[in-house]
Amino acid sequence: MKNIKLKSLIKESASDIKQYRNKPSDSWNETMIKLVLMRKIEGKTAVYRLETDNWFRRFEGIAKGYGIMIRDIKIAKNPSKVSASWVHGTNQVVLKSIIKYLPNSFDHPDDDVETNYEKAEGYVILGNQHFTGFEMLQTMNPKDLEYFIKMNIPNYKP
Repeated sequence: MKNIKLKSLIKESASDIKQYRNKPSDSWNETMIKLVLMRKIEGKTAVYRLETDNWFRRFEGIAKGYGIMIRDIKIAKNPSKVSASWVHGTNQVVLKSIIKYLPNSFDHPDDDVETNYEKAEGYVILGNQHFTGFEMLQTMNPKDLEYFIKMNIPNYKP
């Protein structure tokens, strides 16, 4: 019974999250949900956004269009104070996260094994110049987004 109730709640929150997905043609200023990954490789930062196919895809730089193959994610419940170049404006809510993912260098389904996963700290950023992250938190909470991502993990394939 508890499992059925949980699935129902997740399904309801998923519909709220779907309204915040980005089309590939959306600009940086229109992006509603961003995932910033503080990569260990060469200390680079990778910025992704949630798109209409439920993938987090890079939308700038050399690897534009590549999706991150998330294997697990934990998102903090409360906003963090962060000042960095990838935070745009005061309308955004920044949440710390820990992301386990399969790096893009692994492109075969047989590579999708625990030993190939990497783990990195990152941030989930909600809101844009027109609609604040605080307004988004009125219709969803960070755990809703975490469950939404976890439901889509089977779709993130090499």
